[in-house]
Amino acid sequence: MPQIHRVTGKFPVFPDHVHAYMIEFEKSIVIVDALFALSNAKGLRKHAETTGKKIECVVITHGHPDHWLGLAAFPDVPKLATQACIDFMHREDDEKHEVAKAMIGDEFPEPRVYPDTVIKDGHTITIDGHSLRFMDLGPGESDADGAWVIDIDGQKHAFIGDSIMNKTHGFFGDGHVYEWLALLDRLELELPDSKLYIGHGVTPAGKDAIEFQKAYIKHFMKTLKAIGPSAPNDDALRARLIAWQQEFLPGDEFLFLTTFELERGVNRIRAAMATHREPQPA
Repeated sequence: MPQIHRVTGKFPVFPDHVHAYMIEFEKSIVIVDALFALSNAKGLRKHAETTGKKIECVVITHGHPDHWLGLAAFPDVPKLATQACIDFMHREDDEKHEVAKAMIGDEFPEPRVYPDTVIKDGHTITIDGHSLRFMDLGPGESDADGAWVIDIDGQKHAFIGDSIMNKTHGFFGDGHVYEWLALLDRLELELPDSKLYIGHGVTPAGKDAIEFQKAYIKHFMKTLKAIGPSAPNDDALRARLIAWQQEFLPGDEFLFLTTFELERGVNRIRAAMATHREPQPA
């Protein structure tokens, strides 16, 4: 003990694509993220309860719906997230609940359940003598990313949500490409030898997945820059972006996320590129 168990659910039509995790301690369970479809979230809870151990809390890595809608299966359990993450969840729900409901139908929870315990960077939970620490990573793949880190027998294990997709295509709709790259630099610096437990793709990942994710983001930015800021943000432009990402990463695993809200992402990334200034050396 502790032992880490992966539980995978559907999103939106893929049967096994979104990961949540159970950290099993000697006497307790901590859930990391809560899945998307309600039946999967209920299955996650049932899996935890079959241990006979108390579910201490559910902790959230970030506020995209596929990682927190399942909180509806844990209404009586403490649910932890930063205020920035909770605010983002509400924005996401305001903007996307009709889309999410169309995707999963009766699996969509009514009403939604949100975190009830606000935390900050460095928040630490001590369970059976082990510490689970939160790192506030700020904007990245979402508006408010975070990581939960635990040391087991001298090996760090970090639950980082969608900060890394581990060689699947990914989401650019929130547009925080420069912050995302800085976040990845921080993970590489502060968690160099950690096992990285991610939201999508083969898990756990290692340091090479950080480098790949940085290269994937930079390739997207390079492509968009090559197309030029004056080219209309139309279907043809977005098709070129998608095709060039597939040249970098052949295949279409989770390409759905790259296409989702890409028009918004292009506008946001172009705006960021127009104002971004590289830091000057001291």
